[in-house]
Amino acid sequence: MNNIQRITEKRFSDALKVVYQRKSGLEYDIDSKGIVTVLARQDLLIQKLLRKLKVSIPEYSRLTLDELGSRVFLLINGTRSVEDIANVLESESQVDKRELVHNLIVFLNHFEYDLRYIHKV
Repeated sequence: MNNIQRITEKRFSDALKVVYQRKSGLEYDIDSKGIVTVLARQDLLIQKLLRKLKVSIPEYSRLTLDELGSRVFLLINGTRSVEDIANVLESESQVDKRELVHNLIVFLNHFEYDLRYIHKV
């Protein structure tokens, strides 16, 4: 095994140990089928100003997740690691675990860094 492979395996191993928590105060709805819709308050200063000028800007933006995204979102609880979540998903599907973990990490990074709906514990 060369150095690059060792570094990649180390990063992969470290990523499996990460535990995420949903952001405090994050609002979301769950429908009867278990589909999650995240409600993000739009409260930037410019949005507030434009509302005062009677521009139609909703108070919340809505992001409706698909079935798998909803499942992952609901599994994030501040105690489960990425590996724990991957194990639950693996037991419910026929997807290769390495591919599943890769996609899960991409999803979680998007939710952490782009949307800021979750954070590392």
